[in-house]
Amino acid sequence: MPKKRIKTIAVNYNLDLDYLLELIKDKLPEDTVTGTGYASWINEEGQLMLDRAIDIPELTPKIYRAVVHSKAPNRSYIYVYIREIQKKVPAVIPRKFEDHFTPGKNINVEAITDDTGTSYRYVK
Repeated sequence: MPKKRIKTIAVNYNLDLDYLLELIKDKLPEDTVTGTGYASWINEEGQLMLDRAIDIPELTPKIYRAVVHSKAPNRSYIYVYIREIQKKVPAVIPRKFEDHFTPGKNINVEAITDDTGTSYRYVK
């Protein structure tokens, strides 16, 4: 199996070229990639590693700045409004903080997306 150009790999896997470049930069060692940018080539060893990296979806958390809206019926949750997505969503909080989050307080919320949907939780 000879070297392959990343444009060819992107077409084969139906991936965005910029996403593939970022994945290559994060997952592959430098000795498996030749060239720069869109003119990069990947050798046989790098292609095998990239196949494994593409097959395994990664849970990438995104952190939002949110405003506490109200308490939820379950004491482990609060409702927060996230301006970036323009939604009010329930967020998981530690039980020791249940009395500390009053309406109007700004907090950081982590959004994790998987097969079942998106869940939100408080982060420091």
